[in-house]
Amino acid sequence: MLVESDIPISVGLGSSAAAVIAGLLLGARYAGADVDAEKLLRWADKIEGHIDNAAAAYHGGLVFALVNNNERVVTMRTDFPESIRLIVVSPSIAVATHKARQSCRGLRSRRRCAYATARCSLAATCFSGNFDLFPELF
Repeated sequence: MLVESDIPISVGLGSSAAAVIAGLLLGARYAGADVDAEKLLRWADKIEGHIDNAAAAYHGGLVFALVNNNERVVTMRTDFPESIRLIVVSPSIAVATHKARQSCRGLRSRRRCAYATARCSLAATCFSGNFDLFPELF
């Protein structure tokens, strides 16, 4: 099987999350199951350990996501502002995610950081006048 992707591998830009989403979608289709986005993303969260890249791989575009108190998956997709340009710098060598995370041990738990970052990102959506997700933040 040949798989093509524009996502660089082993540099922290979501290649594993995209592979997990692809695998879950293929598995669901093979089983003849109709799986909703929230359930699929909950599975991806369990496999990946965080939902942010998985939600972006599933929905495409700029996506803010969180798992609210391990109960509800909340996502918000928006178009990336055309006025902003990104420059992505990635290492020339591949580093396994688990090894890269070991270098940050003792700082803060990954789960705790992902939790706080997700809420900050969703809080920013309130500045655009979108208050639908406001209750999820608190």
